[in-house]
Amino acid sequence: FSPTYVNAHINKGDDELWKDENGEALMSTQYNINKNEYLKTFYRNRLKGKYGYNFGTDFGYNFNNNFAINIGINYFNSKQVFYEQNASYYELPIRLNSSSNNNALNGTITSYSLIGTSNINTNSVNFYADSLSVSGQEVDDTNYYRYEYRETIERKYLNIPITLSYRHIKNRWSFLIEGGICAAFVYNANYEIYLNQLNTEKEWQRNTKAGRNFVLGTSIGLGMEYALNDKFSLLFMPNFNYSLSNINSENKFRVNPYAFRVSTGIRFRF
Repeated sequence: FSPTYVNAHINKGDDELWKDENGEALMSTQYNINKNEYLKTFYRNRLKGKYGYNFGTDFGYNFNNNFAINIGINYFNSKQVFYEQNASYYELPIRLNSSSNNNALNGTITSYSLIGTSNINTNSVNFYADSLSVSGQEVDDTNYYRYEYRETIERKYLNIPITLSYRHIKNRWSFLIEGGICAAFVYNANYEIYLNQLNTEKEWQRNTKAGRNFVLGTSIGLGMEYALNDKFSLLFMPNFNYSLSNINSENKFRVNPYAFRVSTGIRFRF
C-alpha cells in the first residue's frame, strides 16, 4: 500500500500542428503570441498535484544476497482539474470556428485540451459580443461574452514495474536501491470539458475519448527492509515514477505524468 502524490510536466508540442487550414500559425491574438506557447502557460499556472493511494503486489528473484530482479502489478488513480471562472474565449483552450455576420459570430467550438483536440459543439452556435448593441462598435478580442471553463482529466492505471535492486545487509536491516522501467495501461478514463457562456447562460459539455492508453516510464526507489525472521520482513520504500511517453495523442502538448509514492508492506520469502 502506498500514499501517492501525482502530477504532470507540461511543455509545448509540435508547432507545425498549431496552424490553421491556410498554414498560418494559430495565435492568441489578445496576447500576440503563439497559441501553443500561451496554452502551455495556461495549463501550467492551473496545474495542481493530487494526493491519492496506490496498492499492489510484486514478486522477486534473488540472484544472490545482494542483487535481485522484481516484477509487480499495482493500481493508481490520476486526476487533474483545470478551471477558469470568468474569461474571454481568447484566454481559454478553445477556438470559435466562426464566420462574421453584422458584428455577430456563429459557428462551432473546438477544444484544445491536454489529451487531444475535439469539438465541444458541432452544430451552429451564436457568439455575440458584449458591445453588440453599441452602434459602430467592431467585434474584437476584448468584448466577447465571458465564459466559465472546466476541464477534468481522470485516468486509472494498471502499472507493471520491472526493476533491478541492490541490497546492503547489516544485521536485520537491509538498505535497498532499485531502478527500472514501468509499463502503464489505462483501463478506465474520464475526460470532461464543460463550457458556460456566462452572459447568456448557455452551456456545453463534452465527454471525449482521447489520450494514449499505454505509456512507458521509469522507476527509481531508495528504502529499507527489516527482517522479522527468516520468512517475513517489513518494507519501507519511497520511489519516483516518471512517464517517458506523452499522453497527448496528437503531440500538440508534451504531457508527462509523474508520481511520488511511499511504499509500505510485508515481504515473504519462499
